Amino acid sequence: MSNKEIERIVNLKNFASSEEEFARDIWELLYRCNGINFVDLLRLRWEQQNGRCFVFFRKKTEKTQKNLKKDVVVPIDRKLELLLQKVGDRKSKFVLDILKEGYSEQNFDYYNRKLRKQINYSLSELSEKLELSVPLKLKTARDSYASVLKRSGVSIDKISEILSHSNTNHSALDSMDLDTVFEINSHLI
Repeated sequence: MSNKEIERIVNLKNFASSEEEFARDIWELLYRCNGINFVDLLRLRWEQQNGRCFVFFRKKTEKTQKNLKKDVVVPIDRKLELLLQKVGDRKSKFVLDILKEGYSEQNFDYYNRKLRKQINYSLSELSEKLELSVPLKLKTARDSYASVLKRSGVSIDKISEILSHSNTNHSALDSMDLDTVFEINSHLI
C-alpha cells in the first residue's frame, strides 16, 4: 500500500457508519502501535503503559521460554495518544473495553473471531470507498507499518526488531532505546 493511500486512510473523516469509523480507528491503532497483531491489541492493558510507552509480550510468544521472550515496546506519540483517548476506555483494565478480567481462552477466541470478522468487513467497505490498491484488512496495518518505515530508509534489522521477529541480530539491536523507537516511528504517516 502506498504512503498516499495510508494517508487517505488515517485522514478519513466521513464514514457511512459508526462501525466503519471504529474499524478504521482499530486499523490505525494497530498501525501506530508498531503494527501489532489484533490479538495483542485485544489483550493490551492500561497497566502495561510505562510512562511514554506500552511494554508487553506478544500472545504468539507467551509459551516461549522466559529467557527468550522479548518485550514489545510501543512508544506513545501525540497521534497515538489522541487515538487512545478516542477509542480506549480508561475505566476498563483493557485499552479496548472488550475483554473482562478473568476471561477464558474460549471467551477470548470468540471475541477475537467475531470482532475480526466485523472489522474486516467494514474495512473492506472502506477499501472500496477509497479505491485502495490493496484490500484493507486488520493484517495490512502491520505490513503498512513496515513498508512506511522501509520507504523512509529505516534498516530492515531495526524494522524486524520493532516487529519482534525472532531471527534478528540481538547483539546489535538490544541497544535500541525508547528515543530511537520514537525517532523511527516519527516516519509514520
